[in-house]
Amino acid sequence: MWVWVFVGFTALWSVGNLVVAFVEPPRALAWMFPRRVAAFFAFVPSPFDRILGFSFNALAGFFLVYLLVRNQLPW
Repeated sequence: MWVWVFVGFTALWSVGNLVVAFVEPPRALAWMFPRRVAAFFAFVPSPFDRILGFSFNALAGFFLVYLLVRNQLPW
């Protein structure tokens, strides 16, 4: 049961990160990733930084949820 609570929390967290990254990617990514990654997103032109931030957060969030569901962690 706890794995589903954690999966639900992780899904909500990833959706929240997607919204934050889509609205303002450089500031949103600055606290989540190392400075090199945040600097990369800061220098990307305007329409592409939102697309990259959205895609990266989506892949990271869905991959984490997939791993949790597949492995059925006991907590």
